[in-house]
Amino acid sequence: MTKEQIKKKLKLDEIGNFKEGRAWVAKNSKCGHVDLNSKVTTPIVYGYVSGFQEGRAAVEKNNKWGHVDLDGNITTPIIYDGVSGFQEGRVWVEIKNFGFYINRQGCPTEHEDFYKLIKGIFIGH
Repeated sequence: MTKEQIKKKLKLDEIGNFKEGRAWVAKNSKCGHVDLNSKVTTPIVYGYVSGFQEGRAAVEKNNKWGHVDLDGNITTPIIYDGVSGFQEGRVWVEIKNFGFYINRQGCPTEHEDFYKLIKGIFIGH
């Protein structure tokens, strides 16, 4: 289907360009993703969604950020104050003014004091 056909069929306000077989869409001020067959793959419930990079897209809901995979499954919890796009299997995330890289499984990759960081953020010490 063409973008215009998908837009009309799903009664979308906007549709972006396809990347990795998915396009971002907007409807009633909410965003999600669709595939080339007009199937909604990421529910249209987010305030913002990015295009896909390495099979992941950033999503925002209630001013918190995370990532979804090509099927719309949350792969990075939507708890961060900011996220970047995936590059070489990792992504930069920020929470409470601390930034660090995590891998595709959500594990930190390069922060020497990660456990002190997490203790301060989630436990409040």
